[in-house]
Amino acid sequence: MTINHTSISRRSFLQFAFAGSAALFAANMLDGCSSSGSGASEDKSAARSICFVEVVENDAFVAMQEGFKDELAAQGFTNVTYEVKNAQGDTSTLNQIASQLKTESYDLIVPIATPAAQAVTNAELDTPVVFISVADPVAAGVMSSLDTPDKGATGTSNDLPVDEVYAFGTELYPAAANGACGILYCSGEANAVSGAEKMHAHLDELGVECIERTVTNSSECQQAATALAQQCSCIYVPVDSVVQSAMTLVTAAALESGVPVFGSDPVMAASGALCSVAVGNATIGAASADMAAKVLTGTPVSEVPAEVVTDYERDVCQETADALGVVIPDDENIVVL
Repeated sequence: MTINHTSISRRSFLQFAFAGSAALFAANMLDGCSSSGSGASEDKSAARSICFVEVVENDAFVAMQEGFKDELAAQGFTNVTYEVKNAQGDTSTLNQIASQLKTESYDLIVPIATPAAQAVTNAELDTPVVFISVADPVAAGVMSSLDTPDKGATGTSNDLPVDEVYAFGTELYPAAANGACGILYCSGEANAVSGAEKMHAHLDELGVECIERTVTNSSECQQAATALAQQCSCIYVPVDSVVQSAMTLVTAAALESGVPVFGSDPVMAASGALCSVAVGNATIGAASADMAAKVLTGTPVSEVPAEVVTDYERDVCQETADALGVVIPDDENIVVL
């Protein structure tokens, strides 16, 4: 009886040990799956899908996308499928796009500029979000603090130096400082409103009269620019996807009155603004890609602080400079377009 008792105990022990090991293995497997997150993998060559979201298409956004793609590829992410969702300038369509993302499968959502970032963040997606070029993420409501993203989104900010824009513009064309400065922007874009407020405050400090004119869509831009050019010595356009999409019309209208436009994006200078002081679009796209690389390899969005990119470049439009009689300084820090 003693021998039989010992044999039964050993058998029971082995059965118990096997069951325990199996349970531990299963638990470890489940833990490994839950900690990896959607699309998060240390293997950079793994297939991934990324969706860009934009309120409208323009050359600046295209350059941002290319900068993002190039940097992500440079970091070893060579098996990425990209898609672009464009709201064609319609806010309600943008919100629909953001809502539909809840039922679509992507490893990362990349909204470009403030309107898209707001729409995507408000949709409260489970998919991680890394935005590109939001002027003031906190004021826009996409996070409560730059240091601790708390709404599922992080990314880059392009808080532009309005003081440098005005100083550079009036240095190139001193007559621009002889009268009021007009500000043209879309009242429906939070980033544009923020940029206009900052320039207005700066002009107040300088004692320069400021005249603002707002638009709600791109079809209103030419008429607004014509009106401002008749009242002002120069016109400033903040970061604004609506006005930027009509920039050639804005600059042409201003030039008819001999008035320069000071821009906040290199594409604005390429579209006829006399000058711009801004972060290069490919540069800020690459900065967001650097953050995206961390998220794609498992770092929670909440642990990737937003970044204010300040690598500014100064751009001048040669054609507009010639039209205004401006001699562009021989300066290696100036990009002539």
